[in-house]
Amino acid sequence: MRRAVATSLVSLLAVATFACGPAPLPLTDVTVSWEFDRITFIDGVEGFITYDCRQAGVDFVTISDGFNNLIANAVPCLNGGFQGAVVGALPGPNTFVVTGWRNNINQPLFTGERTINVLEGFPNVVLVVAQGIPDLLTVDAILADFPGGPAYTTCGLAGIQRFDGWIVDGNGRLIWRNPVLCGPSQAPGISFGWVDRDNLFLWMDAWDLRVNPPDLHWSICASRQPHFFGVENRFSLRLPLGVCAPAPP
Repeated sequence: MRRAVATSLVSLLAVATFACGPAPLPLTDVTVSWEFDRITFIDGVEGFITYDCRQAGVDFVTISDGFNNLIANAVPCLNGGFQGAVVGALPGPNTFVVTGWRNNINQPLFTGERTINVLEGFPNVVLVVAQGIPDLLTVDAILADFPGGPAYTTCGLAGIQRFDGWIVDGNGRLIWRNPVLCGPSQAPGISFGWVDRDNLFLWMDAWDLRVNPPDLHWSICASRQPHFFGVENRFSLRLPLGVCAPAPP
């Protein structure tokens, strides 16, 4: 009987010791705000444009930590009139990752992170700049002497030496403008490289530089192309004969 009582007391003591361990540290409020940078490549120079939620076309954001653990899900991008949210964090270094999404698009559009030292009992505010997420974009140009006719397989056969290309994003801002040389044995088209995900509008001009003045032989204006694939986006586009309208931006 005494052994049973002693065993019970030891068990109760163990439970009491476990229950009286150190309490978890309280979370500290951190105000995480955001803005978005659209990557540009204009006249051979890389740059960026800073956007708010509406301009970037971001409907909601997710906030994660540096280990990809979700902190806040589906926060409206404009959250009660403020581009941000208040989340809880333990004191010390914390990494906050902001990812921007658009309704009905299953690929994120912007992402960025920032690390701060969270201080208990002090206002903690961090601005995260989320950059546009790019995918490769290539447009193969279909060049023919009449609508629906057979296309030239090389720039040499088409008599084309240069393409000019423009891209405008869904906010109407110019994000890509450059000339692209096309050698005699090259297939007609433009490899735009890494371009941020968005609904894009393309202009392309195909030039014959052998004559003076140069001849703009084929062109297409404001061709709407979605660019959300998360992989290389490559498609063919037929360029009509002559100068198109509206003019490039």
